[in-house]
Amino acid sequence: MPHGIRIKLEDKIIAYSGDTSWTDTLLPLSAGADLFICECNFFSTQVKGHMNYLELEKRLSEFSFNRILLTHFDQEMLDRLDQLKLDYLSDGMELMV
Repeated sequence: MPHGIRIKLEDKIIAYSGDTSWTDTLLPLSAGADLFICECNFFSTQVKGHMNYLELEKRLSEFSFNRILLTHFDQEMLDRLDQLKLDYLSDGMELMV
């Protein structure tokens, strides 16, 4: 995985995955995070260096975060927002963690 970061502020942990295909490194990166922001560029297309939704959804039971929000969508994801079972970020969205 080229980039990933965990930020702890007081008693909250936010984890962020950069552009990445599936890697087991996502599991410890997001472990126990109050919020895991995960790049998910494609719905089903497999492209090296980018996550696809179907792969992520298949592996959800392996994670231990409290909440996930998806981001960094290609048109394929934008066209299928109504099929997503996971929440996602949108422009101007404000969050309380």
